[in-house]
Amino acid sequence: EVVNCGITAINSFVLLDFVAEIADRSPDLVIIYAGHNEFVGPYGAATPFVRLGGNGSFIRLQMMVQRSKIYYVLGEILYGIGEWLSRDEEPASFGLHLVQREINLGDEAHRRTEANFRRNLAQILGALHERDIPVALSTLVANLEGFYPLRSEAPQPPIGLASQSMVDDYPRHAALHFEAGVSQLAAGDSSAALSSFIRARDLDTIHLRACSPFNQIIRELAADPDVFLVDVERVFSAQSPRGLIGDELITEYLHPTVLGHYLIAHSMFSVIAEHEEKVGLDGGNWAGLALFNEYTQRLGYGTRDQILARNDLILLLRNMPYAESPPILERRLAELIGVQLRQLPSLSYAQIANFARRG
Repeated sequence: EVVNCGITAINSFVLLDFVAEIADRSPDLVIIYAGHNEFVGPYGAATPFVRLGGNGSFIRLQMMVQRSKIYYVLGEILYGIGEWLSRDEEPASFGLHLVQREINLGDEAHRRTEANFRRNLAQILGALHERDIPVALSTLVANLEGFYPLRSEAPQPPIGLASQSMVDDYPRHAALHFEAGVSQLAAGDSSAALSSFIRARDLDTIHLRACSPFNQIIRELAADPDVFLVDVERVFSAQSPRGLIGDELITEYLHPTVLGHYLIAHSMFSVIAEHEEKVGLDGGNWAGLALFNEYTQRLGYGTRDQILARNDLILLLRNMPYAESPPILERRLAELIGVQLRQLPSLSYAQIANFARRG
């Protein structure tokens, strides 16, 4: 039996808040894949939820206080007043109202967020360790090759193609590193391109993707003998062309494609199989895992599902909060729309009509 406790857009503060409830159910194993929302999730440093700083102890106290009815009523009143005052304003796109602050790699807010993540995750693992509950802890993956950074740290370089000298002059400009990676890839240097794409992700000042320090923290905490490391990042790199994680496995910036989800599940299951005695499993046919195509057939994942998912992706990408839409995004949208136009005629008239009604 698998109990899914995954919730959209939460971070380690919320996980820590309900880990005791999970431990009370005495599971044989807890699987954790978390870390992308540390900046933009509840009480993240880039959001309006942290009014008086990012101190972890204060945030935990605030989370306890907000369970009271008085806090709830006051919050509803303040929310209503805010809605009334801003009723004539245009609604923010893509949750930008939740990203009210750009944060640079290495500054105080970034270091505090890293420290909070380390502390929260260590306490989560400690709470499960006290109950002798093993944990499978996964590294995180994000789109490196196919996702242009949302924002770059000032100052802005002159307009033009990225060159190595320009990167040297503006070493903390995320977009320049990304464009350098594109040039290096075109020249056949995939190793240099990988370094540039990673640097571009880490320097993006809107942190929708977990940067390198978070996987480093995960790997360090997974050194505990009661923690099984599931190195999904390594698996994705091995399955990606030239080792560059891109659109084949990630839909936009960090959410996996169907194939990406299969790889995550396969990776986790393989690690569980290595520790079956410790997890308390016996007699499973570990060699009986099917290939990707067989699972998609079992699920009935066909052309209609692909078209609907692709449509959602197109609408999402069109609304990404870029100050100016980058060429790589325009090309991706054109490619996605082209595939839609080729596949739509294979649907029935009723399915096409349903698709049109969805917008």
